[in-house]
Amino acid sequence: PVEKKREQDYEIGELLGRGTFVSVYSAVEVKTGKRLAIKVVDRYRAGKLKKTNDLYMEKHCLRRTNHPNIIKMLAWFSDTLNVWVVMEECLGGELWEVVKTIGCPRNLAHHYLSQLINGCQYLRHARIVHRDIKGENIMLSNLGVLKMIDFGTAKDLENPHIKGSGNQSRHKVFEDYVGTPQFMPKEVIENKFTDFRSDTWSLGCTFFQVLTGLPPFHDKSEYLVFLRIMDMDLKFPPGIDAKAVDLIKRMVAKEADD
Repeated sequence: PVEKKREQDYEIGELLGRGTFVSVYSAVEVKTGKRLAIKVVDRYRAGKLKKTNDLYMEKHCLRRTNHPNIIKMLAWFSDTLNVWVVMEECLGGELWEVVKTIGCPRNLAHHYLSQLINGCQYLRHARIVHRDIKGENIMLSNLGVLKMIDFGTAKDLENPHIKGSGNQSRHKVFEDYVGTPQFMPKEVIENKFTDFRSDTWSLGCTFFQVLTGLPPFHDKSEYLVFLRIMDMDLKFPPGIDAKAVDLIKRMVAKEADD
């Protein structure tokens, strides 16, 4: 169970990262001396950007999950200004930081990817679709244990009444057009559906990213990225293992049923 805590229970340390409405800090629990990470969400900014539901979707998903390759939420509390999410510490940083520009050696890639597959299999059994798998949403512990994070855009097939914010344009909400453009399959770009096949696509793109340092579909603009995905313009740099190429091609398929 998630413990009831308050800000005074923690000593807040250095800023680890900052987003549009989220800041992440290192912290120490005063009572135990345990090192942690705390995500501080600006409630006003999250509301203004219509992302409050994403916050509660993440809380819901992390309460439902318990797996060594999924980040653990240890406490959750709020005040008038912020929501505080206390999580286990990941000193190894983002997987993306490890692999960017040149990728990583095959043995190390296998070490990371096998863990990512384990986490994804667990989510599939739990009937949770992550919907934004990529190197930036994967953290590493100081021992090299992979942790999937950022469940704000996830979809819980067991509890379809609980929804994230989706993406909004004027008065329309696009419930399935979520994620990161370079890792979106065709059906997501077209806002048709998202399920485990969509996660499989994103997982294949993440495999490519780990091996090469870049996602398979990247270009100068979001529009050009989408064109490459719709045309299945998938190109592999030299030196990638043939078995890895075959696996990625089977995961990153043009049609969801392929």
